[in-house]
Amino acid sequence: MEFDKGTIVVAPAGAAPIPPSTTPPAATSVTALLVRLLIAASHLLDMSVRHYWHRSPAENRQFA
Repeated sequence: MEFDKGTIVVAPAGAAPIPPSTTPPAATSVTALLVRLLIAASHLLDMSVRHYWHRSPAENRQFA
């Protein structure tokens, strides 16, 4: 058993020590969430622009 900055790390006898993670899991999940939100927002914007250009001017005034 080894102590790594206050965290107990259990490893089998003779095994190499477990290296501490360089990126906390919470930061990774937050980054992934932000990337997914940006992709979803860009997709919605793309779809709305496409619909705008394919509708008639009267329909565009109705949704403005």
